[in-house]
Amino acid sequence: MTPAGFALPDVYEGATWEGINLITLTNRQSGRPINLRNAEIDMVYRRVGEKAERLSFGVGAGITIVSPAEGKLRVEPQILPLPAGPYYFELIAQLAAGSRLPILAGTHSITRLGVPS
Repeated sequence: MTPAGFALPDVYEGATWEGINLITLTNRQSGRPINLRNAEIDMVYRRVGEKAERLSFGVGAGITIVSPAEGKLRVEPQILPLPAGPYYFELIAQLAAGSRLPILAGTHSITRLGVPS
């Protein structure tokens, strides 16, 4: 299943993006947390209309697993080294058991100061 589209708040080019404070992953059927121990989590940006990755970062480089057993993670505040424009992002986990789990996907606009998006 693909996660529903989500629009992150616009950020100015070169400014610090506030990140995503806390995400808790739970199993839809049981309601229990998904164990993130030894999981790889990546956030990938592609410019709208392009297939090539423009930016990718993961655990230890912009993403923090806050509590593996409770399925909690955070995307840290950071400056996204992207030129102004519309982007599509995906946040995806590769669990230790081998399954791939889409977490969040949507759009994120990087705007130039003084230029509306």
